Amino acid sequence: MIVGGLVAAARFPARPDAVPRIRRGTVARLRGWHVDPAAVEIAEQVVAELASNAVKASGPGGESVAVRLTAGEGRVLVEVWDRSELTSPRVARPGEEDESGRGLWLVEALCEDWSWYRARSGGLVVCAQLVGAIVPPPRGPDETPVPLARRVAPTRPAYPEPVYPVRFSTDPEVLARVAERLRALDDWDFDGAADVPVAVERVG
Repeated sequence: MIVGGLVAAARFPARPDAVPRIRRGTVARLRGWHVDPAAVEIAEQVVAELASNAVKASGPGGESVAVRLTAGEGRVLVEVWDRSELTSPRVARPGEEDESGRGLWLVEALCEDWSWYRARSGGLVVCAQLVGAIVPPPRGPDETPVPLARRVAPTRPAYPEPVYPVRFSTDPEVLARVAERLRALDDWDFDGAADVPVAVERVG
């Protein structure tokens, strides 16, 4: 899981005609972040499959689905939420004549990893992570970098020594588990719907 980075999320109606809007919004947002174009193409396919599955899982009475994009650390994370209470998603192995059932199989083939978790507010979130670095556009010949203002650390009194020793963990597996648990606390409660996922955006 990506810790920090650029994040955008939006809610869409749980209808088949929302899937093209989700695809367009995903492409627009990732391009706006200057994500590697090859990764944008893969993310477009992945979000289309996950969104299509979410709409189907929502059923005729489903109210909405939500999409969240995260970019950072050379990766792109695509998460799609629906309010269904289905059992754990599994990759199907359809036959050559089958016309459906290839969604998660395609996601698995295109991505580094995929998983799922249940949101605190209910429903299911399916997430997929793929390689996708942010590539800043090259500066033009007339563009010169603007020097940043220098900051001086304020003078503070010395902090007291902690009562207990402080230990920091840099174990990637531990950090990934912590990030996954923090994501599970999300309520996925986004108001409104938009063609471009911009309901929530943060850096850090």
